[in-house]
Amino acid sequence: MCASSHQGPSCSLKACLRAAAMRTKRTLGLTIQPRSRTIVFLLYTTGDGMKFSNILAAGSIIVASTIGASAATLTGDDVTLSISEFGFSQTATVGAGSEFFAGNVSWDVDFGADGDELLVSVLNNFGTFGITSFEISSLDFSGGELLTGFSNLFSQLANITVSTTSSSILFSFDNGPVTSGTVLSGKFDTSSTAPVPLPAGAWMLLTALGGLAVTKRRRTRSA
Repeated sequence: MCASSHQGPSCSLKACLRAAAMRTKRTLGLTIQPRSRTIVFLLYTTGDGMKFSNILAAGSIIVASTIGASAATLTGDDVTLSISEFGFSQTATVGAGSEFFAGNVSWDVDFGADGDELLVSVLNNFGTFGITSFEISSLDFSGGELLTGFSNLFSQLANITVSTTSSSILFSFDNGPVTSGTVLSGKFDTSSTAPVPLPAGAWMLLTALGGLAVTKRRRTRSA
């Protein structure tokens, strides 16, 4: 059925959208932009029996779906690995594969499907790992995020502790035996430094929903 009942079911979609938009403009005193007519049409065709809270919930889902989320990675960043026991410090640009090598040990700081994990590996079995701490610093994540922690921790090394700042992470542990493969791994936890802006279409949707709320309140008062 067309949004404007006098036009009947045979009216074109374009005419229906225009009718719905003009009706909303008269009712709410709003200036309806052409791009928002589809939203207005969809809201009007929900029917009076649908609760506004349900419409608002649906709108929230639509808004959320327009905001893409991506993992914070270090790819392309210059990071520094430091091993204080040996006076070792090296800076490398994060890219494909491992960034650092010390003997048979390697560090990959953008491991995993999303590139937001750390993987420390050894090629052979060792009676002792040889060090009791290392630090990775100058961490500038892809979207300007700040480091807040380290999760999904796996470690062959005993009594491991993890300390973080907004741009560095320090691992301390007991020196002990390790077997070939993964020695330590986990995920960098980050938080955004700024709210994600809503797309223009989401703002139009929220405006339309707000207008419906005002209209519903007015009808309730006049009833």
